Amino acid sequence: GCSSIKDFNIINNLPNPYAGIDQDVCSDTVILAADAPLFGEAGLWTVIDPQGEIFTDNSASNPMVINLKLGTSTFQWTISNGLCSASDFVQINNNRPDLYAGPDVSICENNYALSADNAGANIGTWSCSDPSVVFNDIYSNQAVVSNLINNNYTFTWTVSNGICTAQDNLLIHTDFVPITAGVNKSDCADTLILSATAIPLSGNGYWSLTFGDGTFDNSMSNNTIARNISEISHFRWTILSGACTFNDEIEFVNQLPSVAVTQADKAVCTNQTLIT
Repeated sequence: GCSSIKDFNIINNLPNPYAGIDQDVCSDTVILAADAPLFGEAGLWTVIDPQGEIFTDNSASNPMVINLKLGTSTFQWTISNGLCSASDFVQINNNRPDLYAGPDVSICENNYALSADNAGANIGTWSCSDPSVVFNDIYSNQAVVSNLINNNYTFTWTVSNGICTAQDNLLIHTDFVPITAGVNKSDCADTLILSATAIPLSGNGYWSLTFGDGTFDNSMSNNTIARNISEISHFRWTILSGACTFNDEIEFVNQLPSVAVTQADKAVCTNQTLIT
């Protein structure tokens, strides 16, 4: 019998992509690390079930991904050579705790009830930029803070899940001023030196009379003199701080005796007379 033999070549043009090793991270960004395409090949990153992730360069083998969702994300690295294409996958586990410290606020009080998201089974801890601030419970997401005085305070809610630790900040601005108009006083005088809480740099202050009579040398100064005070007078010191108003009052009792009034001088021709 007879036979015929024909040789031929089979060339496998299938690329061999490698997307890199799976990673566990604690942030919303990650740098991917795939094998670079060979000469004549082109690479492209995509994300399975996208939720807003952004590549700095989806054609580079090692781009940064931002807006990484919490939990597991799957990324696909596809290499094409004009004839064939192939893909490999890598998973990124973002273990960062999900947390929210609450909204920024402006207040008139010297205390505030915080309202961060509950840390659940994780451990949450509050801290503040000012060590003079007092917490009733630094581990409670709804801790109450006090001793806030006319300032800006940054509060940090830190949550740890045993793998990752994350933080979120909130800003509290308070215009609170611990005001005093002085102390009540009684004296044999119709003048009084007033000395009240100083006006904050961004505020205004003024004295007013809420009962009785009297005048002020300078009603816009915390340190001034009240004159021509009646028997009983009430003096109020008011401070305007930001959107907040604070005031305090004192009472002054003028103990000077009333001025004696008699009839006019007169001449008499007797050893007794009526005085009125």
